Amino acid sequence: EALLLVYPETAEGDLPPREMRLPPNLYVVGTVNIDETTHAFSPKVLDRAFSIELVDVDFSDYPPAVTGQAPEVSDGERQALLAAFTREGRFPRIDKAEISEYVAEHPEVRDRLQALNARLRHDNLHFGYRVFDEIVTFLVVAQENGMFDDLGDNAAFDAAVLMKVLPKFH
Repeated sequence: EALLLVYPETAEGDLPPREMRLPPNLYVVGTVNIDETTHAFSPKVLDRAFSIELVDVDFSDYPPAVTGQAPEVSDGERQALLAAFTREGRFPRIDKAEISEYVAEHPEVRDRLQALNARLRHDNLHFGYRVFDEIVTFLVVAQENGMFDDLGDNAAFDAAVLMKVLPKFH
């Protein structure tokens, strides 16, 4: 859907269009520092984001040596990165057919999410279809790129739950 921009009819000057479409390759990424002076995100915000908490700090090789030059990246490496980042031009999106296919091949994922949701419901921390879909989509992409292959069978699932469900516990 297009973004609808609203401004007064009396506005003058070089105004943006009232309707703007965003391309599928636009990603919005942000950071937030959380400490005693900030408020926790609402469950609604957390449902719509993957929250990555960076807490492990190791100063043994810090700061890195500065060479003054950026590493060289070949055209082939650049194209491989672009293909991986865009999922071969498909771009990240919720694809119900892809989710259904993955769950059919891995029914234990549905069972584990159902059991987790049932346990969280008692404390009103349960989640909905959006979180289910995003966790499964995360698992599909993790399987495609092999990022968690060396970490064991449950590593991708655990990472998804850590980013999508556990932030509600703050």
